[in-house]
Amino acid sequence: MTFRHAVRWLGTALLVGGFTLAAVDQAQAQVLTLRISEAGFPASPTNPLVISGSQTFAQSAAPITIGDYTIQSVVGTSNNPGSASNTVLAMNQISISRGTTTTGAGPLIIEASETNFTQPTGPSTASAAYTINFTTRSTAGDVITFNSWENNNNTLFAQQTTVGGAQTFTAPPGGNPANTPFALQGGPVVLNVTSPFSLTTLVSLNLAVGTGVVLDVQTSNSVSLSAVPEPGSVVMAFSGLPVLGLLWARRRRKS
Repeated sequence: MTFRHAVRWLGTALLVGGFTLAAVDQAQAQVLTLRISEAGFPASPTNPLVISGSQTFAQSAAPITIGDYTIQSVVGTSNNPGSASNTVLAMNQISISRGTTTTGAGPLIIEASETNFTQPTGPSTASAAYTINFTTRSTAGDVITFNSWENNNNTLFAQQTTVGGAQTFTAPPGGNPANTPFALQGGPVVLNVTSPFSLTTLVSLNLAVGTGVVLDVQTSNSVSLSAVPEPGSVVMAFSGLPVLGLLWARRRRKS
C-alpha cells in the first residue's frame, strides 16, 4: 500500500467512525425521563419512580399506586433535538385518581424532562399550555399546579428559567362539574437559549381526600420554543416593497 493510499484509507476510516459516533450521540439524546413522587411518603423503590428511555410510564391496563394516588397513564413525548421553528416537550394522557384515605400526605408530583435539545438558539419565544379535566366532579380544596423550565446547562429536571411561571387551578367551593375542561397558559416569554439545553415540565396534584368518592382527573402539559425572527430578515422582507411599488407605477404609466 502506497503512502497516498494509506492516507486515503485512514481518512475514510475516520469519516465512517465520526458518523458512527454521531449516530450514537443522537440516539442517546432522545431519552425522555419521567419522575413521579408523592410528598410526605417515605422514599421507596417506587417513590420517587424514575423511568428513562421510555415514553410511556404506565398503561391504563396496568395502573401503579404511589402513596394515596393511582396513576392510570402518563405519556411523554418530544421532538428532540428540536427545530428552529418548533421544539416541543409534552406530557399527555395523564390520568390520576385518589382514594378516600386520609394519610395527611402531600401532593403527587409528575415531571418530564429531556436533555440535549439543540434548536432553537439565541432569542427564542417560549410558551407553555396546560389542560385539566375532572372525569368526576371536583371538590373544594383540589389544587393543581403546573410549571415548565428551560435550562442552558443541559441538566435533567433542572428548574432554572421558568416559562411564564407557575399556573395554578383551585377548585371553588362546591367544586366543578365533571367533564368541564380548563386551560391555563404560561408565557409567551423570550429566552436567550444556548445549545445544548434541557426542557422540564411538571404537574403537582393535590386532590382532596375523605370525601367518600374517588377523584379522577386528566391533565396535559406542553412546553414549546421557536426562534425569534432576526430584525435583519424582517427589514429585508420589507425593503423590497418600495421597489415593487416603483415597478408597479412604471408599468401603470406605460399602459
